[in-house]
Amino acid sequence: TSMNEGLSSVDLLPGGEVDLRGSFERGLAEELGLRLGRENQDQLVVHSLILDTDRYEWGLLGHLDLRTTGITSSHIRSMRNSGLAADDWEASEISFVSFTKESVLDLISDQGQWIPHGLVNVALSYLYRFPSATPEIIGSLTGMK
Repeated sequence: TSMNEGLSSVDLLPGGEVDLRGSFERGLAEELGLRLGRENQDQLVVHSLILDTDRYEWGLLGHLDLRTTGITSSHIRSMRNSGLAADDWEASEISFVSFTKESVLDLISDQGQWIPHGLVNVALSYLYRFPSATPEIIGSLTGMK
């Protein structure tokens, strides 16, 4: 699952350091109803930290590799539909995308001049998993095919 999560004051560790993993774990629980166990900690990857200077908001882009967890899109839908995702209103729509180069390239190509950060995050997640696809993904992101 690829996600964007805003940082909150609850994400601060003693001493003021930001707990990036804790922020993602909070976001997974709030928006998808998923609770990340300690055994899945290494499957969480932070891609970037974004600062929206107009709104003074922080955002994290990253992904959690669910391949070995048994969690499926049906499981996530069920968690959200049963009320276990307290902030499901933050993402009124979630998309389940086939994680193939063709699907990712199609998503990016269909965006025209503006690519939402969620799709950039999907591209970053794909590049993390398949670095050999870098030229094609970067070409699609920049419009240079």
